[in-house]
Amino acid sequence: MDGVANIFAAARANDLSAVQHMLEELAGNDSGDDNAVAFNVNRLVDSTTHNTLMHIACSNGNLAACKFLFMHGMYLNEPNNRGHTPLFYAADCGNLPLVKWMVSNGADIDTDYSGKATTSRGDNIGDKREDNDRRYDLAFTPLQVACVKGHQDIVDFLVECNADLGGSAVHGVTALHFACHQNQKGIAKVLLDAGADMHAPDGGGASPMDLASGPTLAFLTAYDAHDGDDNDDNMDGPRASLFGTPSKSRSTATTKPPPPASSSSAVDGPDVARLLPDCIGKAFGADVARALASHEWKARQLAVTDVGLVMAQQSNAAKHFDAACHVLLVATRDSVGQVFAAAMPLVKAAFNAVLTTSTFHTPGYHASHPMIGEVLDALLGRAAGTHERDASDAVTSLLFLACKSAHATQHMVQTMQTQLAAAATTGGGWRQHLVNLRLVTAIASQYRFSAESGLSFDQAMAMSATALDHSSVKVRSAAVDLLVQAVVVTTEQAGQTIYLLLVLASYRLLS
Repeated sequence: MDGVANIFAAARANDLSAVQHMLEELAGNDSGDDNAVAFNVNRLVDSTTHNTLMHIACSNGNLAACKFLFMHGMYLNEPNNRGHTPLFYAADCGNLPLVKWMVSNGADIDTDYSGKATTSRGDNIGDKREDNDRRYDLAFTPLQVACVKGHQDIVDFLVECNADLGGSAVHGVTALHFACHQNQKGIAKVLLDAGADMHAPDGGGASPMDLASGPTLAFLTAYDAHDGDDNDDNMDGPRASLFGTPSKSRSTATTKPPPPASSSSAVDGPDVARLLPDCIGKAFGADVARALASHEWKARQLAVTDVGLVMAQQSNAAKHFDAACHVLLVATRDSVGQVFAAAMPLVKAAFNAVLTTSTFHTPGYHASHPMIGEVLDALLGRAAGTHERDASDAVTSLLFLACKSAHATQHMVQTMQTQLAAAATTGGGWRQHLVNLRLVTAIASQYRFSAESGLSFDQAMAMSATALDHSSVKVRSAAVDLLVQAVVVTTEQAGQTIYLLLVLASYRLLS
């Protein structure tokens, strides 16, 4: 249809006013009825590329156009025929304010459609890339394309949002692979500091170190040798192809085998001494402690899994509860999603080991075990993150602990009340606000405002009233849910009281 072709032509020309006018005409909406535009806007898809207007607006870095389309119902996470979502192109163009706006409104930072991606020619936005530039065929997430293009500010932001540092479904290439392949030393440092693994092989066996050259290779070598301390020694070497077999001389020079371990020895190694308390090595062995401190996320993931098995299978696991909490704290703060996911079974295993003991359900136990509160706080932070899977897992663990422990619930209520009060003053993040309100609503339903939960009717009403003024419609909706739940619980309790009074009065009349 010519009208659709003209709209996409105007969008590629970055002419927002023309797009607005043609959308109204296409919808038969000269009167300005927004609902008609919203009904049609998601049906507008480029027949060749499957790009939506949001893809093109993001490719142009046009925040105003993105806001207009979003307000008229345009989806943020729709993939094109390469599998790329609009956020991918926002990260590609290097517009940090646009990326922040997209993420704050629900764009998925970790969507990996690499399994669906095509390599056909001519389906990129605007046909701007050269035929021999295959980078779009290789990068599949917003973080990866930001690494390819050298947008360090966007990499910083996405890493702060807990973007997945692991490999994509196709080829297993990580963000660090792309940073090293493009010789982005600054970005490589950001990723390494966040927990990226410089030795992780891609599908062809090449590690990020195998792809680096010049200053980036020198930095990685120094980082690897000195446990994160950079030096400026030059160690240039040949660059391997992105999916090719790594050079033998390079792989021999950069592969660092794990230090020899003794099951009876104390925890050793500079990483362990720097990051982990001795109790982990004493409870679960030096190998586990060393793996937890590794720069390789797969080693950390396996270590957390092993600790979970110990806590689930040993009859005397309760004595290792403190050490397990330290492991949980390390894992819940890990930037790699796979490591965090491995900690979720450990949450249940560790707490199930002590829930059957009477001392656990006393105020003194929780006062003498502050790590419990730190784990809860870390889970609350992860629950408010932009990584949907991690957030869901964290909420599930928090609800489990709320159901099992009144003292854990009290700590959560106190923390969430403090966060909500602070958000009312500073504005705060809408995700944290939303998660807190939903958790408080669940706690109100579970404990019915009993004193042991630490949540009163007045507190719930105050939290709801404060959130009703929030700019996010999701937060306001959650505030209404809390308000309704609070009223329902209180009405039920009042109704039971009135019923008992009527029964008592009837009994007295009959007697």
